[in-house]
Amino acid sequence: MAENRVAQEILKVRGSLFGFLYSLVRDFELAEELFQEVCARILARADRFEPGTNFGAWARAFARTVVFEHQRGRQRVLISEAAVTAAEKHFERIEDQYFTRREALRACLGRLEESPRQLVQMRFEQGLSMKAIGERLKRSGGAVQVSLSRIRSWLMNCIRQQTGAEAQG
Repeated sequence: MAENRVAQEILKVRGSLFGFLYSLVRDFELAEELFQEVCARILARADRFEPGTNFGAWARAFARTVVFEHQRGRQRVLISEAAVTAAEKHFERIEDQYFTRREALRACLGRLEESPRQLVQMRFEQGLSMKAIGERLKRSGGAVQVSLSRIRSWLMNCIRQQTGAEAQG
């Protein structure tokens, strides 16, 4: 059961975790190889993760270890401890901002009226084209595009208000 929960957490931070590794090694294929090793180690120790704690930080600790082990194996230093620590702090800020914005988006989507919410769902959840949405709603693709543009602007403003209020509170 712990492995399933941890696998879901890996999926949530995979972009940030891979970006962290890539920022340290600057080699896409090597970062991919190290990412797989990090994921394997995380899953092997899934029972040690405490739900409610910062999974991204926990995963980056594994990544840090894997990168330094790789360096030792090559018997040359690719990156300093200070640089890794700075990268960790940077990615933690990015991750926090991402999750804050995602929660704000959820809240703002919940505030949309039914019709605009339907448009968003058709476009972004179902992946329908403007033309297909227009056909379903008996509107032109252009009219759908204008409506979605207005909805996106409203959502962006709503997210800014949500995240600004949280930053001040």
